[in-house]
Amino acid sequence: MSSVYRYYILKRCAWAAIIITALMVMSLVRVYYLFPQIPLPELFKTKLISYSPSSVNRIVDWSVFMSRDGSQHLTPSGSMSVRFRLAGTFFEFNSVKADVSDIRRAIIDDIRTGKQTIVVEGERLDDTLIVKIFKDHVIIRTGAGSEEPLWLTFSGFSTLGVPSAGTNKATTVADPFAGLDKFGGKQTSENKWLFSRERLLEYYRELRDEPERLVKVFDSLKPVYVQGANRITGYRVGVEGEADFFKSVGLSEGDIVRSVNSMQMTSRNRAEYFISEFVADRANAFVIEIERAGKAEKFVYQVR
Repeated sequence: MSSVYRYYILKRCAWAAIIITALMVMSLVRVYYLFPQIPLPELFKTKLISYSPSSVNRIVDWSVFMSRDGSQHLTPSGSMSVRFRLAGTFFEFNSVKADVSDIRRAIIDDIRTGKQTIVVEGERLDDTLIVKIFKDHVIIRTGAGSEEPLWLTFSGFSTLGVPSAGTNKATTVADPFAGLDKFGGKQTSENKWLFSRERLLEYYRELRDEPERLVKVFDSLKPVYVQGANRITGYRVGVEGEADFFKSVGLSEGDIVRSVNSMQMTSRNRAEYFISEFVADRANAFVIEIERAGKAEKFVYQVR
């Protein structure tokens, strides 16, 4: 091989390396700016007021929720909270312009059947009407015509140190945030997880500071196409990075993510939307429907 030819080959290789490096840098920069910055801590918190009527008896059980500002909300004794539990709320995805969506949906657990239902205002669960959906509670109207609130709960956990009804003695229960993993999560029951929003934000901050890691998260979700058509019907898990995180949320190699909060995962933009909703604190629960070994399963994640 002549020296001129070797020089030509080396020159071509050098240009190829430069182009590939430039494309990688552009990809990392795009990923960094694609996802929203973590908002600064709020300086002032709005004090939440309990909707529960003062005339009813109150009990302390798992339906008690303590908000981030420390205020307590209790659901009336003998209410529909015996059957229903509010797992979380979120804004529905707007396929035209995601940031203008103002229709809030709620995830309601039916304790008797163990099923979760995503509802909008005006929808019915048997004889119970969903009247109004707020960020941290839902107003329902029973078949008898009475209106009651369902407050966000820790899905099986109670507030610490709240006096029991008719006594002055505080009821002590397990801390729902005890035993969290490094991502701020833990499995609370079959196909259900509880996550700390603050810990998840810390992990998200790490990924934004090292965008090559964030790229690997998305590369681990590979599009599944309809046979013979250029249409995506979900994303198959094939871990290429951040394996511990996928394990923390219960996803395994080969799982196919079909939908999030009833929205079919037909594009990466939809996944990006739900990330931005979490960062903006506009969603506190996610229901992910997956296909595992040909069987449909539903995973519920509560973020507190």
